[in-house]
Amino acid sequence: MKNVKIKMGLILCIVILLSSCKRNKNNYTIIPPYKYQVEYCGDKIIISKITNIGDTTSTIWKKRNGEYFDENNHLKMSLKDTSYIYYQKVYNIKHTKLCTEISAEKDSLYSCTTTFLWGYHVEEMGLVVYYDKSYQIKKIRSGGLCEYSNK
Repeated sequence: MKNVKIKMGLILCIVILLSSCKRNKNNYTIIPPYKYQVEYCGDKIIISKITNIGDTTSTIWKKRNGEYFDENNHLKMSLKDTSYIYYQKVYNIKHTKLCTEISAEKDSLYSCTTTFLWGYHVEEMGLVVYYDKSYQIKKIRSGGLCEYSNK
């Protein structure tokens, strides 16, 4: 008799617990702070970053000797694996290192990853551009949150 009462009590507790659970059916989507737009103009690629309020900043990559360079003459797209580091002043911080790594991802997919190294310990991903062997940009990742996909 005592076992039956214990079993009934446990079953009642389980039923109460299960009935009190609510399922959250809301879908949450991350709204990125900005989007990217890519334009091809002859031997130039214009990458524009557009904020949610419509402000736009653009960078131009120019083709030279079969590779693309930014306005500061830094290599941004190549079909050869390479990496380099240079110092620059960002947000009035003098000793900021900007690290760029270009690597082959798959047979005909390449990436250029740019990261900032603030001081000696803090690393922040800036931009990752994925492109094919004919330098058509397929995808852009920024800070892990924003993406541009060529559709």
